[in-house]
Amino acid sequence: MPQGICKMCLRPKELIRSHLIPRAVYSLCRTADSEPVKFNKEVIMQTSRQTQDYLLCAVCDNFLSEHGENWVLPKLKTWDKGFPLYDLLAEVPPDVIEGDGAPYAAMRNPKIDTEAITHFAIGIFWKASVHPWLKDRKEPRIELGPYSDKLRQFLRNEAGFPKYVMLNVGIARPETMFSNAVEPYQGSSTGVRNYVIQRSGNAICSYRRENHRR
Repeated sequence: MPQGICKMCLRPKELIRSHLIPRAVYSLCRTADSEPVKFNKEVIMQTSRQTQDYLLCAVCDNFLSEHGENWVLPKLKTWDKGFPLYDLLAEVPPDVIEGDGAPYAAMRNPKIDTEAITHFAIGIFWKASVHPWLKDRKEPRIELGPYSDKLRQFLRNEAGFPKYVMLNVGIARPETMFSNAVEPYQGSSTGVRNYVIQRSGNAICSYRRENHRR
């Protein structure tokens, strides 16, 4: 394993191959006799390849797992074992019903670890903001500006959740979705910069630039 600067602790360390989307998610998109279908604007192919590169030291990679992934991953939708996170959410009535949508104040449900969900989603957005993840690309996958380091500090429990940043998590009903994983990309919202990932629904991270005159 190569030596380098770990993007999370910023120390010279031995780096391991970290995943942009956690490795276990790929297994959730795989059936007993079929590999996931991976596609982008240039190619569509069935493959077992996973988006990974030397990015973090083992300690920081494990930290992301312990504070978010370990709780979230077993509760995502599978092909044959249901959708545990949706089942937990549905145990408590929604706060509002708006057409086909139903907003929930998830913190009112003691069975849902909102801190783990936040850490899990922000970890993926942050990793996309500090590395290209593609051989022919030099710039990071998404651009978070100064918020990238603010989110790094949040993930390390060195600071609170950044001001001007908002995370929205949406969960699709099991009967309306299929198993997939979409890597972070820039959304189309106006007025704010927003980015989206998808797995068992959507996670949207948005921010607006700070007013430095304040």
